[in-house]
Amino acid sequence: MGKRKKKQTPGARYRIFVDYENAPDCLPLIEQYDFEGVWIFVGSQQKKIPLDLVQRMQRLGRAVHWVSPGAVGKNALDFILALHVGMHHARTEEPVAFAIFSADRGFDPLIAELGREGRSAVRVNPEAASWPRRRARTTVAPAPAVPVARAASAASAAAPAAASTAAAASAAKKTRRRKKKKAGGQPSSEVAELADRVKERLARMSPERRPGRVKSLLAHVESQLPSTKKSQAEPVMRELERRGFLVVDAASHAVGYPG
Repeated sequence: MGKRKKKQTPGARYRIFVDYENAPDCLPLIEQYDFEGVWIFVGSQQKKIPLDLVQRMQRLGRAVHWVSPGAVGKNALDFILALHVGMHHARTEEPVAFAIFSADRGFDPLIAELGREGRSAVRVNPEAASWPRRRARTTVAPAPAVPVARAASAASAAAPAAASTAAAASAAKKTRRRKKKKAGGQPSSEVAELADRVKERLARMSPERRPGRVKSLLAHVESQLPSTKKSQAEPVMRELERRGFLVVDAASHAVGYPG
């Protein structure tokens, strides 16, 4: 793709591109960056923008640019944002880094390609950035080797204890199921909180952009969750279904949004 540019230097100023459909709560993070310009891409279905966001952006003067293409269609805003990023990359020779603010992982290949072209670039997910970092894993020393004969003897002796442990675990599992059933199948507070976040994001999306299949819905939910919470994607989806926000057809795996 032409002559490669020099690698960006640490501490370079940023040009920030905001996918407002997928990063509406990005203002606190934007203000942490040393930027020379911010381009906010707003979809045609987004008729209301919080007054606080507009007022605080106005204080930045000409550094802020609002882009509202008016195009309607699946991923239309994403394609237009990517086009603008490409045009900025082609016209900008100085060491300016790019930052795309979006929860949509579909921009990651674009970020990777910019890196191969010598442009320092990053995608920032405001939802994930607000969560604490994952704790460091604890290193466990390996167990010492045991001779085969001794190992067999120890296994025989431990068999009754293992059976007892398994029985206790099974009883505990049944108890948890009874408690959950008695509580009316209420989700954990963590799942409920994550479901609130995902529901708010889906509610902001235009109907044609919402995932229409279980597979794509799970991928979308997972993209909205912090890296330490990815395993909660299916419980979150089931919680949204329990609330009646969405309906899943068990036979066709189609997803509908009654509201």
